[in-house]
Amino acid sequence: MKVAVLSESEADETGVRVFVDAILQTRTEPVRIKPRHRGWPHVLKVLPNVLRQMHYHTDAEALAVVVDSNDSPCHPPGPNGTCQGGGRCRLCLLRDAARETLGRVRPRQHMPPLKMAIGLAVPAIEAWYVFQTRPGISEGAWIRGMAERHLPYTRGELKQAMYGTTRPSLTLMAERIQRAASRLAGQENLEGLERTFPVGFGALAEAVRGWRGQ
Repeated sequence: MKVAVLSESEADETGVRVFVDAILQTRTEPVRIKPRHRGWPHVLKVLPNVLRQMHYHTDAEALAVVVDSNDSPCHPPGPNGTCQGGGRCRLCLLRDAARETLGRVRPRQHMPPLKMAIGLAVPAIEAWYVFQTRPGISEGAWIRGMAERHLPYTRGELKQAMYGTTRPSLTLMAERIQRAASRLAGQENLEGLERTFPVGFGALAEAVRGWRGQ
């Protein structure tokens, strides 16, 4: 399966692809996309262009997107199940941008529509990698901390736990992420990730599993 990955850095994309392959239980074929991207604002900005490029100029079958939530709302559900993020939920913003873009493209000849999977790392993707070795790290703990205005840990502490520094080089990030994601790629660990991060990792996993039937 030909799959592109879009995230906040090339190092992050390394880990996201490992997770996608593990969920699918098969090795995907990378599809390179341009332009390059750094950080949340740029990912949101370039997503429509990336989707159009993939749709019209590649034979890619799917795109996986993961960004950090940082201090934004973590897809809080309202009484009717809709997100109450006040227009700031990054998961919803990405979904809306993808839906609008793909709703306007012409059908691809001899190719089905692009498949999408979007994940939200709460508060940062490093939490996914270190949650097993750092007690207390979870999506629920972060959301409660935001509500109480007393965060249980900081993003800097997550980076320190993951890389041994709060300012890692891209090379160090790629090395540590590859190692950590590969360790978590087993079925039991994936289930642990989904239990611990049910909104952000759960959204990614559910969408990727859905590719099989599309």
